[in-house]
Amino acid sequence: MAERGAPTGFEDVVASLVPITDNTPDIPPHWGVTFAVDDADAIADKATELGGAVVVAPFDAPWVRMTVIADPQGATFTASKYVPENRDLAAQADAAVRAS
Repeated sequence: MAERGAPTGFEDVVASLVPITDNTPDIPPHWGVTFAVDDADAIADKATELGGAVVVAPFDAPWVRMTVIADPQGATFTASKYVPENRDLAAQADAAVRAS
């Protein structure tokens, strides 16, 4: 991933913290799991086929294409495909907002 321009340590992330603040009082403490996959769209299709549900349809984000899936009992996880071509999506979105 580093050879393709990913930020230093991108492949080493095993945990990250997003603090709950006074601005997000309705969000209860929680944790999530992300699995690296070869094809986020195919995973979403297969999850539905096997009785799960797509909570968030596959979408492009900086560095990845991802989807959020729920198993039949309601537990959720993220399936994420590394897509280096998406590296500049955040900068492009910021530029579009500034231009509008």
